[in-house]
Amino acid sequence: MIATIFNGCVDILNRLAARTEMTHDALSGWVLCVIWPLFTAGQIAVVVVQRVQLRARSWQVPQEHLSWINSTFLPDLSKVRLLN
Repeated sequence: MIATIFNGCVDILNRLAARTEMTHDALSGWVLCVIWPLFTAGQIAVVVVQRVQLRARSWQVPQEHLSWINSTFLPDLSKVRLLN
């Protein structure tokens, strides 16, 4: 299965290389050394920005919301019968 996935990726790289008139090695270098690190850095930046935004918010939940959450998502254990 791994060989099939690898060969499929190589085939995709060869097709892209043919369309862009680049060699397989050059395109692989662009993907591994430029595109992938930029994509990863962009994802890290998004996560950092989201964490900063979440920490900046006030996460105090009003009491009426807590009662709704408890009644909706938590079971009423007073109605549960234990088996002997």
